[in-house]
Amino acid sequence: MREAYDEVAIPGLETKSLAGDFVGAYTRQEVIVPDRRFAVQDAAILVHRLDETRYRLRLWSAGRLLKKNYEVDPWGHYKKELAFTRLEQGISVKHNDNLSTNRSISTSGGHVDVAGEVVTIPDGYYNAGLADNVRYRSRWEGFHAGTVTLLGACKVSFTSAEEQQLEWEISNGVGIRTPF
Repeated sequence: MREAYDEVAIPGLETKSLAGDFVGAYTRQEVIVPDRRFAVQDAAILVHRLDETRYRLRLWSAGRLLKKNYEVDPWGHYKKELAFTRLEQGISVKHNDNLSTNRSISTSGGHVDVAGEVVTIPDGYYNAGLADNVRYRSRWEGFHAGTVTLLGACKVSFTSAEEQQLEWEISNGVGIRTPF
């Protein structure tokens, strides 16, 4: 991740930066438009146990373009550079009120303190926080021809071993600006 993302790679990996005992990390990668490989979205969740039933999750995701042009016409005369239009990640649980967060964030871009780290958000719309009683998400929408980074943090509580399940979703969009 350091090679691909440099300074926006997974921040805050120092053990003192996150409360609780480190339990594990989960990662995944999604190719955007798989048959053409225009871009990729990488994501990770760092899990720390706070006590017997509570965990702190730090979510990181970033999208990077693979420097390919989108050819609109079959002759190759009209080529446009791609840009991200949307990047999202989220987790959900089965039961109401199992998720909590210290704060929600909404911004139109700039330097933002998210999950105890300062990240640069491209122009557009960014929000991170509880979407409802069972979902936490961080989402960016806009038009940016560079790397887009998402960060988020929440706590999850479980009352029994059977409930210790999360659903993790990532989604994205790339596009071009057209003269039409």
